[in-house]
Amino acid sequence: MCSLYLQHRFDLLGSGWQSVSLASKNREKWLKDHLPLACIPYATTVWQMVSAGYRPIDWQLDFKSGYRWSERTWYMDIPIGHKAGVDVKVPWELARMQHLPQLAIAYAYDRNDRYWQEYCDEILDFIAQNPPRFGVNWRCTMDVGIRIANWLLAYDIFVGQGVKFSEDFEQVLARSVYDHAYHIVHNLEYSPQLTTNHYLSDIAGLLFATAHLENTTEISKWLAFSQREIISEMKREFHGDGSNFEASTSYHCLSTELMLHSALLIKRLPRELQVELPEWFWCRLVRAVGFVEKCSIDGVLQQIGDADSGHFFKLAPRYHKLTKAGAYERYQNLAPQQLVDDVYYDEDMQNHEEVLSYRELLPFADDMQEVKNAGDLHEVWKHLRDAWSDSGRENVYHIADEHVNLLLNLHVYAYTGMGLYIWKSDRLHLIVRCGEVGQNGSGGHSHNDQLSLTLTLDGKTIIADPGSYLYTPDPVMRNKFRGTAMHFTPQPMSGIEQNEWVDGQRGLFSIKKDRTNAQVLYVGRDGIIMRHDGFGTPVWRVVEICSDGIVVTDYGVNLKRWKNPGVFSNGYGKLLKL
Repeated sequence: MCSLYLQHRFDLLGSGWQSVSLASKNREKWLKDHLPLACIPYATTVWQMVSAGYRPIDWQLDFKSGYRWSERTWYMDIPIGHKAGVDVKVPWELARMQHLPQLAIAYAYDRNDRYWQEYCDEILDFIAQNPPRFGVNWRCTMDVGIRIANWLLAYDIFVGQGVKFSEDFEQVLARSVYDHAYHIVHNLEYSPQLTTNHYLSDIAGLLFATAHLENTTEISKWLAFSQREIISEMKREFHGDGSNFEASTSYHCLSTELMLHSALLIKRLPRELQVELPEWFWCRLVRAVGFVEKCSIDGVLQQIGDADSGHFFKLAPRYHKLTKAGAYERYQNLAPQQLVDDVYYDEDMQNHEEVLSYRELLPFADDMQEVKNAGDLHEVWKHLRDAWSDSGRENVYHIADEHVNLLLNLHVYAYTGMGLYIWKSDRLHLIVRCGEVGQNGSGGHSHNDQLSLTLTLDGKTIIADPGSYLYTPDPVMRNKFRGTAMHFTPQPMSGIEQNEWVDGQRGLFSIKKDRTNAQVLYVGRDGIIMRHDGFGTPVWRVVEICSDGIVVTDYGVNLKRWKNPGVFSNGYGKLLKL
């Protein structure tokens, strides 16, 4: 990928590999036309340090829609979600600069000086075009934190390989590292009621910045603060079982990465600067990594809730090679002229093997206990059926298999914190969702997916959660993809949602109230029995695990059957026989 990065070609958020360069060739004139007057002298000095043949990147551009923010706009005045189809996450994602550590790693292999020169040029380019607190790339503190951490990780890798940067570059970089730290401290995404992955990213970025700055009184306070907050956020955002309170497997992975790298950095600080990480912290972190393993198949995460595709670092992203025709067929948003190479590199956004690779660096092994039978599913089910009203309707879906014994080497895990229940055997991978809506009831990244399930047999996907592929550019599609109808869960005839969204832009990341009251009534090796109240009257779902298949039984008033259950299939065996 490094050859593409040297050409300033990036594939972000489904864009396809696109060239992202500034149109103007006169750098000094461009700065005078675009930057605030007071920022021009320093920006000019910095830009003069960039290599003569370097072509600047357009850091303010949503290159998917063509919309561009202004470098002169004060960061708090940057509009978000104000135009249909415009995605602020595109410039944010690019400005995280997560490709820079990849350049540093590539340099370690082939000693190509273009990699460290590109590193210098891109950072100088960014500093010149993005004066502190102006433009889109200072609007979200989370992205400020992720960016500075990636700058510094790449720096450490280069220096570790013997690269010696110029004194002028070192001074400019140090000044910008301080600017990032100062910005983070004064723009923390904190609330006494709720802190999320955003605040955790702020703190992790501050930790990386202050760990690399000269240890003045001010920096020392910020460094100690960031360490204490890392510990505090582990208790706030991760349950005792290691699952994350965002109620999304992707956001769990992002937050786990933030915790992993922060903890390992703290352990590398001089002893006199370290805040000790307690034993419970490490135990929870180990279980968080174990959660990723249990939710994955060969490192590929099964999606529950929002899919941000976000990472703290992307040191070794996994790619599939597609032909031009294959890429165009798979991603119909790609224009043929974008596919300029014979091979299209398609990133596997759900692959989190990198997180799992850190297990050997942690002080403990995952001690998550398997679920043992609490009784007999049929006995509990019998008592429920006796209590069900005759006015209800029972729908039965039989996911059958011609082969035998799905139960061979079966392991069952209950993550009651998030509300995920996992069955894994040699042939079966089943995840069932029943629990909290996440974020202390705010529901920012959870879906209306109570009682839903994902299912893989022999490595073939049978039922999948579609996640959510965008946020602010299209509120209608955002809400559709997190709605009840998009998940394999009991469906009401009325089309009512399990939970309602808050009105307006804020509602894209919050619900009015959790009215589902989702409960697990029984869980064991033979299955699970659940209920929720989101439709006004109770609905139940029973998932029975048999040696030759899975039986899903729904019961409730005014439930409808799936019009085409095969929509969840992948052409595998005898599927969903009704």
